[in-house]
Amino acid sequence: MRAVLCILAWLLAGSLHGIHAASFPEYQVKAAFLYNFAKFVDWPPTAFRAGQNSLVICVVGEDPFGAALDEPIKGQSIGGRNVVVRRLKQIHRDEACHLAFISRSERDKLGQLLGVIKGSPFLTVGDEGNFIDQGGMINLVVEERKVRFEVNLEAIDRAGLKISPELLRLAKTVRERRKL
Repeated sequence: MRAVLCILAWLLAGSLHGIHAASFPEYQVKAAFLYNFAKFVDWPPTAFRAGQNSLVICVVGEDPFGAALDEPIKGQSIGGRNVVVRRLKQIHRDEACHLAFISRSERDKLGQLLGVIKGSPFLTVGDEGNFIDQGGMINLVVEERKVRFEVNLEAIDRAGLKISPELLRLAKTVRERRKL
């Protein structure tokens, strides 16, 4: 198992760490990040409805990805679950999403959206400057023509998710859990 994790971390490092935005359109690169993030997160059993054999990636708000998200994951599976993409205008606490990308189009109501799903087993990902500050879990940033990411461990813990240490090592920054 450890060998598999090491190989996956190596592949993830090559496919995610410092990808040049000039080589690929920005949202094609970000789509690859979403898929790879899902490989390195463990959801609690309660995140999956009885008989559900899909891992659902939701895009909330205007869809900046289009086919760049759909095509590469068509027919893919993670942890024995088929990966499915859904587009939503809004998100609710009981939505059947596992990873929720919250579009920039939702920036004016970002705090409200994150508040609605706070504590739910959704991995929330965004690409807005204050995404982490408002309670988001992973924020994608473009710096020097490279896509990088920031992680908010406190929000991840609150949702009952487990994130791989290999993924954390690749993050630009990790906001640690608060000390009690």
